[in-house]
Amino acid sequence: MILFQLIQKVSKQRKSMSDIASPEQQRRQFYRLRYPRKEDRPRAALHNHAYPICEISEGGARLLFLQKQTVVKGMILSGSCRFADGEEIILEGTTLRQDGNELVVKLSKGPSLKRMTMEQRHLRRKYPGIFSNRKFSTYAGS
Repeated sequence: MILFQLIQKVSKQRKSMSDIASPEQQRRQFYRLRYPRKEDRPRAALHNHAYPICEISEGGARLLFLQKQTVVKGMILSGSCRFADGEEIILEGTTLRQDGNELVVKLSKGPSLKRMTMEQRHLRRKYPGIFSNRKFSTYAGS
């Protein structure tokens, strides 16, 4: 009986360990919130410029970057972000890459989970159905 219980315990541990995704399998640690319309995007004030935020999470952001400047990977950015409700947070991070007209930034300091939840509620009230299975199909042209 004791041997049977021990085998069950080891089996459960192996199963739970195999369920854990490796870093290669699970690249996205945080939920990303994409803003469907330009006029709803919060702005990031970084180095004397205001950049609309296209997408944000606790660990990263995509900024609308129409500058003709070359962006170098690992460049340190710091500034602030003001949301529609007036709350302002500090942003700090490093550039990862430029993806089309969006600058991808890995944040070392960004929005909290509470702030992200507030933003999600704000968008859900403004755009009912935004988080359905269709994703942004209703708002795709914006």
